[in-house]
Amino acid sequence: MRCGAMRSHDPQDGPVVAAGSGPGPPSRGTWVCVLRRALLLTLVVLLALLPALAGAQKRRDCPKDCRCDLDRKGRRAVYCNKGNGKDPMPLPRETEKIEVLEVAPPPDQPNYYTIGPIFHGHRKLEEIHIVHSHIPAIGVHSFYGLYNLQILNLTHNNLSAILENNFLGLPNLRELYLSHNRIESMPSSAFHHLGDLKTLSLAKNRIKELSKRVFMNLTKLHDLDLSYNPLPELNHEVFSDVKELQVLRCRGCGVAAVNRSLFEQLAELQVLDLGDNKLAHLSAEELRPLQALRELWLDGNRLSVVPSGMFRHNPQLQIIDLARNEITKVEDEAFLNVPALRRLDLGYNRLERLHASLVAPLGESLRALSLAGNLISAEELARLARGVPHLTQLSLADMWLRTLPAGLLAPLRELRVLNVSGNMLTALHPSSLHPLFKLEVVDASRNHLVGLDEQSLLRLDNVDRSVADAGAGAARVLQVLLDGNHWSCDRCHLPPLLSRVARSAPESPWRRLRCDGPRSLAGEPLEALSLSSLAWCSGSGGVGVGPDAPRSLLSADSQLGVIAAAAAVALLILAGAALLCIVAYTKHHADYYYTHEDKLGPEREAIFENMGVIDDRGECKKTPKRVTIATIDELTKDPELHGLTNGA
Repeated sequence: MRCGAMRSHDPQDGPVVAAGSGPGPPSRGTWVCVLRRALLLTLVVLLALLPALAGAQKRRDCPKDCRCDLDRKGRRAVYCNKGNGKDPMPLPRETEKIEVLEVAPPPDQPNYYTIGPIFHGHRKLEEIHIVHSHIPAIGVHSFYGLYNLQILNLTHNNLSAILENNFLGLPNLRELYLSHNRIESMPSSAFHHLGDLKTLSLAKNRIKELSKRVFMNLTKLHDLDLSYNPLPELNHEVFSDVKELQVLRCRGCGVAAVNRSLFEQLAELQVLDLGDNKLAHLSAEELRPLQALRELWLDGNRLSVVPSGMFRHNPQLQIIDLARNEITKVEDEAFLNVPALRRLDLGYNRLERLHASLVAPLGESLRALSLAGNLISAEELARLARGVPHLTQLSLADMWLRTLPAGLLAPLRELRVLNVSGNMLTALHPSSLHPLFKLEVVDASRNHLVGLDEQSLLRLDNVDRSVADAGAGAARVLQVLLDGNHWSCDRCHLPPLLSRVARSAPESPWRRLRCDGPRSLAGEPLEALSLSSLAWCSGSGGVGVGPDAPRSLLSADSQLGVIAAAAAVALLILAGAALLCIVAYTKHHADYYYTHEDKLGPEREAIFENMGVIDDRGECKKTPKRVTIATIDELTKDPELHGLTNGA
């Protein structure tokens, strides 16, 4: 029965009364009910306090300034990412069987730790990440006995050498990351205890030479990164122990040449990255052994020609990056027999022509093409576009393009990303983008746009995708990047664009736009302006985006003002020219009189011949005839002629 209910009737107890209502002591059933309630309440309180008690125990076991939690795989992990730590390294008690340890402070607040045999009580560890902690060396037995460890990450430390027994006791290690240290040397068989190792990164160290058997016993190694070490030569004998290697990266190593014997040793390579080196030549015969190659990165070298059939022995190629070389010519059939090629980068070379026939063999497979930084004409680009109709990404950045012809991109119905940044476009016509129903991003930053009209904004802002996205029905917004243009912040150019910025989301690219003129508003973000704060036309006279041909964005009144000012300037120029002519004519007349005085000989002689002198009696006497040629200065100095000059 429930507590507080009526007691059962006993004939010997007399009349039935409510439990607890009489003056007598409580019955046995009442005490049982009270005890039951107390036990139930105690149980509820314990259950409520259990998580708090567990959390307190967990916090007590977790090291100071660290966080203990489960990682994304549900493993028990310790995260010590505060920074500025010093020895001893924070580790949980041995009773806490952690599986992941991460010591990753911010780069500007590094730790100062040393490591030794401090992990022996944590045999369940599967991952150790200790970065930005100035670790100077790895002890001989630091990781001994961690049989479950699969990932060891010691990047961004001060390691200067690797010893043979540094990794003793790690038979199941799969990934080892030692990049961004100061390693200068490694002995032969430095990693021979790591028979199951698949990934090894030694990038950005100071390794000048690799010992011949440095990779001994790494028969399962698939991914090796040697980038940014001073390794000008890759000796094929070094790689004799890693013939199963699938990824080799030696970017920025100073490699000037490669030997075919190296590729014969590494015939299973799928990714070869030799970017940012000094390669001036690479032939089809040198690449012949790499028939499984899928990615070839040769950007940032010194190649000048892509020879015919260069990749004909590499039919599995999907990515070829030849950007930032000195290529002036791509020979016919250079991309023959690469039917799986999906990405081709020829950007920032010295190409002026690229025949459509060169990319024709790639018409069905090519999805991404970059021609940025070359000087190929818009007409030739249009012919190229017809040969690769399945492109989804196209980069035409920094090509000095002044316009995008309406039919240039028409064949590219699958295009999703278009980059025309860094050109000289004064208008970006929506009509040239209209056939591109799947377009998602247009990067028109760093051009010469000064304003956008309302019609263009509406068409760019609401590209209808209903044709491309069958069944979707709703239109999606096209993302247009317009940073770094010459926005003229006045009432002639800005009002439609200002309205568009005001209704955009806070994280939208429209919010990044800034004024280029007038000078008083240069650098001001458009989102901080209002229509009332804008002055009238700044006189930039640029053009913006319109559906038709480029047109001036100046108003009619502004155009009349400009015409009147030009007429006034022209009148002033004409008046000045007339005045200069008069002065020049006068000066020329005076110079003619003095410089041609000797040509007046006959008239002058007649004057002197008839001239006489009046004597005291008033009679005129003729003077003897003189033939004299004198300058004006001599006449003024001659005493005999001085009287003539005075009119005597």
